[in-house]
Amino acid sequence: MHAISDTIKEDHRELEACYEKIDEKAIWQNQFAWELAHHLCAEELFIHPVFEKRLHNGKEIEHKDRGEHQTKLKKFQDTRSSNPSFIPAIHDLMKVLGPHIEEENFALPALEQMLSPQESDSMSHSFARTKILVPSRSHPSAPNNLPLIHQPR
Repeated sequence: MHAISDTIKEDHRELEACYEKIDEKAIWQNQFAWELAHHLCAEELFIHPVFEKRLHNGKEIEHKDRGEHQTKLKKFQDTRSSNPSFIPAIHDLMKVLGPHIEEENFALPALEQMLSPQESDSMSHSFARTKILVPSRSHPSAPNNLPLIHQPR
């Protein structure tokens, strides 16, 4: 069994590792962009709905986070790696994501308390599988709302 909080923490470590090497080569810039886009998508599909449903102010918290993430991610995705503003855009994005990653110290234990071990394991597998399957960028005319999919209750 693999807990969802462990899966998310591993994902955060990968993002941080890519970010630390971002100045080295374009490959790390592309890897960071890929990791980040997939991580945020998987979190929105599997983690945000659980917080929205099970926390008393979950909808407000997740709406604020989602808006912040979407704004910064859009700016980042619209900037080519050859553009001089690419690295500053990454640093700007990490200023928003840094506190998000720090939340794993209290948000992930709270998440685990809301889930049975089986739910956590299932979410962990779904999270990892989603990261493999989702595109790095959404279609320009795609809605900002999430698709209707089965969510843990």
